[in-house]
Amino acid sequence: MPSRVVTIHGSKDKIVRLEEAFEFKNVLTNQNIHIIKRANHGYVKHQAELASTVVFSIKESLYLSKHTMV
Repeated sequence: MPSRVVTIHGSKDKIVRLEEAFEFKNVLTNQNIHIIKRANHGYVKHQAELASTVVFSIKESLYLSKHTMV
């Protein structure tokens, strides 16, 4: 099974534009993208949502690898 890539991106990121995150998705077909509304590049006011998204992605990946037949 190909590895899955999770991209988490802030909608207010001024360093890496939101459009660039979607361009990256076009290159990696096995990528999931999660946009955190109003988050900047450092997720300054969105640390809890960032952490929960990362944990959810890890749990989902573990579940899928355990329940997917190769």
